[in-house]
Parts: sequence; C-alpha cells; structure tokens
Amino acid sequence: MNEGFGIKVAQPGFDVNSAGDPNLYFSSNWPILKIDPKLTGTNVPLPSGHNSSITITHNLGYPPFIMLWSANNGFWPTYITSINSQTITFTNNSQNSGSNPSDLLTYYIFRLPINQNFHAQNIQANPVIPGSAPPAAGFKVAKPGKDASKSKDLRDFTINSTAKSLMVHQVFVGPVTPSGNINTLVYTPDLPYNPVYFAYYAVDNINYIPLAAASQVTPKVSYGSIANTIIINSGAVTTGTGSIIILLDPYQATNQAVVTL
Repeated sequence: MNEGFGIKVAQPGFDVNSAGDPNLYFSSNWPILKIDPKLTGTNVPLPSGHNSSITITHNLGYPPFIMLWSANNGFWPTYITSINSQTITFTNNSQNSGSNPSDLLTYYIFRLPINQNFHAQNIQANPVIPGSAPPAAGFKVAKPGKDASKSKDLRDFTINSTAKSLMVHQVFVGPVTPSGNINTLVYTPDLPYNPVYFAYYAVDNINYIPLAAASQVTPKVSYGSIANTIIINSGAVTTGTGSIIILLDPYQATNQAVVTL
C-alpha cells in the first residue's frame, strides 16, 4: 500500500509523522464529508397530517448521504422515507399521541454517493499516546469571499485545524441475502476500534431509507460487539441492497477537539 500523503495536520501534542489517523485534524488520504450548500435546506416546512410529505429535487445522479434535523424532534432520520438519484422525500410520520403538527426541517446534503463502494487508504488507524511534540501548526482553507487570516468563525472555512473534520473511511454496498431465517448484510470494519457509522437500505435497489439501531421492526441496523460486525437486517422476507457509511472517527473517542462557533 502506498503510504505517501499530500497533507496531514496533527492534533496538538501529537507528532504528525507518527500520529495515528484518528489523532489527525486532517489527512488527504481520507476524504472529508463535503456539504453541498446549494442543496442544503434550513427551516423547510413539513406539512401537518400523518403521512403528509414533501419532495426535494437534487438531480445529483446518485442517492447522497444526508443528515436531517427536526425543530420538533431533534436529529430525526426517520422523517426521510426515500433517497434516490434525483429526489429526497420527507414524510411526517410522527406518532405523538395521535397528533401530527407541522414541523420545520433542516437537512444537509453531502457529496457522497451511498450506492457506490469506496475504501480510503488505511494508513495508520491505531491512535497513539500524545508525545512531547510541539503544537501542530495551524492549517486553514477559507470559503470563497472569506478572510482566512481574520475570520474566527469556523463556518467560514472548508478546513480549519481548530476543528476536527469528519473523514470517510469506507462506503460498503452489498446485497441483503438470506442468513438463517432472516435476510442480512454483514460487514466487519477493518479498523481497530468501533467507528461512527450510518446505514441505509433499498428494497428496490433504487430508493434508500436510513436505518435506526435497536428498532423493534425491520429493516434495522445493529452493531455486534462480540464479532465486531455491523449488521443490516431486512427481515425474514425482504431482500434488497444495504449501504453502510463508515467514518474514520471512533464511536467512543478521547483527545477530540472542543469546538466553539
């Protein structure tokens, strides 16, 4: 494996030449999640009424990775009912005592296909103990029209070594197939720790839905701590396609940056 790199920026107290990748603010070996500002929406009204929905057209040509927040419910991925190569549909499926008030949604669309396999280089995944290295030099890339030398607002930067960027390790896409009396997609991360991950499922191989963990109904996603596997379970009848997005970041991590906007 080629262990060369373009740019690496270590966290303070870590030697950039020996630090494990989780102890880097940035590494060009690991692509970061890129928000599409033109497609991202803030305070988008969702109609009231059970199963009422709105559809957002993105026309990216692939189903993108998305994060969704609800004014009424916080981080609420189950509002997303379909993500495909052209559109995203949000549906009001709130079961709050039979009432279905209108809601305001904020969603971030990232330029990351969830239907295409991808694997970043695994250069040095093991975290290391901080040494006596001097604090890392600052590294900033400002957005167009922003001043990198004067701005103190992290929202003005594409990359800023004050804050750790979320970096993509792998997108694992595969068929959900029979395993015993249920249909599953099983994936074993090649990282020496439990990573942050997201999962999607498409019964028709086209329209993806985000999966919640510990759900009482299928499809759902779970982490098998004994076997260190991520499992998509579509139930005993339904087959389809599963997609698991693995981030470089450990699920339970120390030495992370504290960010103040």
